[in-house]
Amino acid sequence: MIILTLNVQSKTYDSLLRLNHLETSGTSEQLQGFAYQHDRVGNIVSIDDLLHSDSDAVASAALNANANYTYDAWYRLVASEFTSSAISNSTETINYTYNSIDNILSRTSSMRKLIVPIPPENIATETTVDTQNSAKEKI
Repeated sequence: MIILTLNVQSKTYDSLLRLNHLETSGTSEQLQGFAYQHDRVGNIVSIDDLLHSDSDAVASAALNANANYTYDAWYRLVASEFTSSAISNSTETINYTYNSIDNILSRTSSMRKLIVPIPPENIATETTVDTQNSAKEKI
């Protein structure tokens, strides 16, 4: 027996060719649907689950996941917020910290008390040379 599943994916873009809607349908039903919003420089600021909206009767039993992203003045991701109705309308926020040369130093999750540091061997260093030609390292 051969089972052939046909999925159809449709995408729409804004005038700057940024993805703003993605929908995937199977042979008999919609499988996923997402709406994307961007800031003025093109960073994604939110992703909304269109298939499982709060008004949907299935939403309480299915994954309704929405995401919001926050950036700093240098366009670095500083916070990600994920909301899911599948886990009693829980919200997880992940915060990021950076060093002076934009390496991620830590990620902190609101769901855990644990701060996940980036191992020092994975952090690049910036070397500067002063007028006396002696190297200085900055982390």
